[in-house]
This record gives sequence, structure tokens and C-alpha cells, in this order.
Amino acid sequence: MNSSKIKSLFTLILLNLIGFQASAVELVIPEGTTEISNRKYYGNKSLTSVVIPSSVTKIGEGAFYGCENIKTITFSEGLQSIGENAFASCNEISKVELPNSVTEIDGGAFGGCLNLYEVKLSENLNKLPEGLFGGCTSLASITLPNGMKEIGREAFNGCINLNQINLNEGLTTIGETAFSSCVKMTEITLPNSLTKIDKKAFFECINLKFIHIPDAVTILGESAFEGCEDLDSVTISKGIQKLEDNVFYGCSSLITIDIPNNVTEIGERTFAKCKNVKRIIIPNSVTKIGEGAFSDCTNITNIEIPNSVTSLGKNAFSRCIYLKSMVLPESLTKIERGLFDDCLFLESVVIPNTITSIGNGAFWGCKTIERIEIPASVTSIGNEVFKDCKNLKNIKLPKNAELGDDVFKGCNNVNIEKF
Repeated sequence: MNSSKIKSLFTLILLNLIGFQASAVELVIPEGTTEISNRKYYGNKSLTSVVIPSSVTKIGEGAFYGCENIKTITFSEGLQSIGENAFASCNEISKVELPNSVTEIDGGAFGGCLNLYEVKLSENLNKLPEGLFGGCTSLASITLPNGMKEIGREAFNGCINLNQINLNEGLTTIGETAFSSCVKMTEITLPNSLTKIDKKAFFECINLKFIHIPDAVTILGESAFEGCEDLDSVTISKGIQKLEDNVFYGCSSLITIDIPNNVTEIGERTFAKCKNVKRIIIPNSVTKIGEGAFSDCTNITNIEIPNSVTSLGKNAFSRCIYLKSMVLPESLTKIERGLFDDCLFLESVVIPNTITSIGNGAFWGCKTIERIEIPASVTSIGNEVFKDCKNLKNIKLPKNAELGDDVFKGCNNVNIEKF
């Protein structure tokens, strides 16, 4: 072998050795260092472990972001704050144990750490920031410290293996989408100190079975439990005055719904697509029921609307196909558009003489109803109100009522009696 070939081979071996060393660096931060600056080791793929000495009080923003080969991090007592996205996307980290000296963590600090399955939090933390463990798909359990007050937005969003979380008494707030898509969660006990559950907090936790909302809760955000398909039992806080839009949308395993008597408003689609609900109790405190509030509750057979209700929204009972009867309260002045649209087995509706108008398609597709009486108070009947009510045989309506287009289209055998 000539000298040039030997030199080339030596160079190749040397480069390989350098490459090997670069791909397996154990970083020990020198004692005396007080801060790891922002983005200091950003995207460094050669780091495999990090030891942080007690002299370090602050780890900056994105300091180790994307160091995807780090397997272990050793924190020391003395560390006080961890910056935003400091260890985000460190995919090989499996365990994090924070010293009790840590009092502040910024958003997304451990977000997207795909193999992180075990976490011990500092006992001196009182808030989990936005996206702290978002997308940590291996995280299975966590216990919050006793001083925790708030779980921030998206803190555990997408933690698809999280099935056990111990919430401390003293916690007051669960933030927006905090546990969204935690699909392995089957149960969670909410502390009595809780006052706020924000929007989509448990969105599409599809295996969550039971929830008791403590009486201290006064805010239950939109879509808080939307898509919780296995949720079969709910106790609603007595402190809630309004059930926001979509709160229990698509909770298809719910069988009964008991609304506490302090609730004054039921929002839009609040219980829509709760297809197995058979019993709903609406208290006298309720004054407003929003659009589509009970639409697609296909197993309801009857429901009582109290006289306190002055507003019953559009399509409130659309496609409640087994709803058989309804007595509308005298507190109503209008039947909104599509109120009973496609209620296939609706047999009777009592319309009070306080009603002055009936909206478009209000009874469209109610194929079973045979007889209906419109009171003299009604002056306006919209388009296609009784369209495809194929078995409608007799209807009484005021002769002076203004009729829209195609009011009786598809009603082939109806006898109209005007008075």
C-alpha cells in the first residue's frame, strides 16, 4: 500500500472517530456557571446527557431545544427558572426530576418530548404554563404538587398515554385544551377548590367515563367535554349559571342529564348528538335554550320545557327522532326555524296562544304527526313549515295568518280548517 493510500485511510479513520465522538457528547456544565443562555445548545444533536450544577439558577429560552439525542438530564438544587421551550423536542428524554428550588417554568419547556414517561415536579410550582408537556405522547401519569393553582393552556394537550393524574386540593383553574385528546384517560377527580374549567379542557377525551364538577366551579367553557364519547355520567356544578356552547356535544354515552336549578341558560348545541340520552330534566331557572341545544338526541321520547323559558332556539330538537310529544310553554312567543325538523315519531305538539309566529321548516319531516292546532294568536307561518309531514290529516289555523311558500308540500291528505 503506497503512502498516499495509507494517508487517505488514516484520514478516513480519523474523520470517523471525530464523527463518533461528535455524536456522543456527555455535557457537564462547569461549576460556577449561573445561567445557560437562550438557545445555547439549540439543535445540538451530539449531546446525549447533560449535568447541570447547583450554581445554575436559570436555563434560558430554547437552551436545549431540539437536542433530540439527549437521554438524561441531571438537575441540581439551586435551579430557579426554566425558559420557554428550553427542552422542547428532546425526544429521547425519558425522565425528568425537577428540584424543589424551581419556582418558575415557561411555556412549552418540555413540549414534544416524545419518550418522556416519568416526571417529578418541584413542590414550589404554583402554575403549569402553556404547553408544558403538550405532545408528550409517552407520559402516562403525573402528580401535581400541593401548591399548584393553575394548569395552563394545552399543558397536557395530546398526551395520548396519560391515564392517571392526581390533581391537588387548592387547584383553581384548568386551562383551555389542558387535557385535550388525552385518549387514555378514563377517570379524573376534580378537587373541590376548582373554580374554572376552560374551553375544550377535556376535548375528545374519548375514554373518560365519569365526571363530577364541584360546586365551586362557576365557569365551564365552550366544548369543555365535547367528543367524550364514553362519558356516561355527569354531575354538573351548582355554581354554574350558563352551560356554554357545545359543552357536552357528542357525549354519545350519556343516558340522563340533570341540570341544576341555578342554570339560567343552555347554550348552542350544548347536548347535541348525545344520542343515548333518554331523560332530561330542565329546571324552572332556565330562561333560554340555544340553537340546536338538543339536536340529534335520537333517544329522547319526551321533554318538559318549563314556563320560565322565554327563548327556544332554532333547531333545538332537530332530528330527535323518537321524541313523541311536546307541550310548549306559555312563556314563548315564537317557534323558531326547524325547531322539530325531522322528529320522525313526533305525534303531538301543544302550541300555546302566546305564539305569534312559526319559523321556516319548524315541523319539516315530522312524518307521524296527524293533527295539529294553530292558535288564533299566530299571524305568520313561514316557508315549508309542515313539508313532508306525510301523515298530517287535520290542521286548524287562523284564516288571517300569513302563509309562506310550500307550507304543506308533501302533505298529500291534509284537511285544512281555517277559523
